[in-house]
Amino acid sequence: MKIALIYPNRYAKYNRKERPIYRTPPLNLLTIAGLTPREHEIHIIDERYSKIDFNHRYDLVAITALTCNAPRAYEIATEFRKRGAKVVLGGMHPSFMTDEALRFSDSVVIGEAEPVWQKVLEDASNNGLKPIYKGQLCDLSTTPMPRWDLLPQRSRYVMFVQATRGCPNACSFCSVSTFFGRKIRVKPVEKVVEEIKKFGKRFVIFVDDNIFANIKYAKQLFKALIPLRIKWGGEASLNTLKNVELVKLAAKSGCRALFIGFETISKKALQEINKAFNLVDYKKVINMLHKFGIAVIASMMFGMDADDKHVFQRTVNFLDRAQVDAAIFSILTPLPGTRLFDKLQRENRITTYDWSKYDALHVVYKPKNMTPKELMDGLNYAYKAFYSPLRVLRRIIRSIKYCPFMIPVNIGYMIGVRRKLTPD
Repeated sequence: MKIALIYPNRYAKYNRKERPIYRTPPLNLLTIAGLTPREHEIHIIDERYSKIDFNHRYDLVAITALTCNAPRAYEIATEFRKRGAKVVLGGMHPSFMTDEALRFSDSVVIGEAEPVWQKVLEDASNNGLKPIYKGQLCDLSTTPMPRWDLLPQRSRYVMFVQATRGCPNACSFCSVSTFFGRKIRVKPVEKVVEEIKKFGKRFVIFVDDNIFANIKYAKQLFKALIPLRIKWGGEASLNTLKNVELVKLAAKSGCRALFIGFETISKKALQEINKAFNLVDYKKVINMLHKFGIAVIASMMFGMDADDKHVFQRTVNFLDRAQVDAAIFSILTPLPGTRLFDKLQRENRITTYDWSKYDALHVVYKPKNMTPKELMDGLNYAYKAFYSPLRVLRRIIRSIKYCPFMIPVNIGYMIGVRRKLTPD
């Protein structure tokens, strides 16, 4: 068969490509490609950076979708079905909104695709696709090497590596633990090392939701990374950064930046989103990471019921005092598959089901202690204030000695927030 594996561009209807500071690869599609027998002809299309040729003939089109790009995924699916291709939808949004996704496709894969992909291919080859395939949580020791060789312009992408799946936490706004499970599953360390060696990138991003979660495994992994002499970034939760020796080992292995979900400076708001494990001394953790030469990228979220219109300035001032190296601000978003979505539905507070606005940059529900406009204006204020030229200059001077790749991050956001963050 001729097979297209597609990652949709949520801005396609605006005729706009995504312009991130670093190109991020569709690692799930590269992994699925690695599972596909070589007898099939595979095309990987990342629509964020290139156009789709709908007139190209494919026997099977598989599209992955998050909530924010689900409308575009449905448009792509509709166009290819008109042309006679069989279409399979997968990813988080189709997994949680299966009946909706089936209106636009021949089949939906629910959950992790690896255990059922071979069956999908067999059925598609025999013109017998089933409406639903339920994937199980897979054994990461069996996952294939991603097919980076199939990615157009692969040299322009940052290298993503996934060593673990799952998250033991159950934050009310997050669908990760629902989709990947709360038990941490690990890929054999030797497979991770082989993957990094094969593609030869000197900078790697671990896309694990918490690379520190399994302490025993993390120690083995970090020790194995030391001889590779790479630099890497990853994600961590605050409750896993109490182990100073583990952080020190991470730094020795090449860790230069961590994305951390602080989310809020409000104790009440943390309890509201079931993230009370974040009740630690933020400044102490940041200082410790800086001591080992690790930059801190803070994730901050606005719109919890405990928030009012003063939260934006308080948050920016705190990040300044704490000397955070970069920050990503977002609006609390009730994604399908989360307890937050169910709660706000019950309370009749969701104001739109236009999934393209579920990108954490739009207000899609009724906030409690401010208007939707005040919440939107507050997000824009936080970005513009934190990425003001003077603040950016201070951060660059401070972090240049231990994390120079934070320079393009800060400059990129400084330029970006001068434009509109996202189309209406």
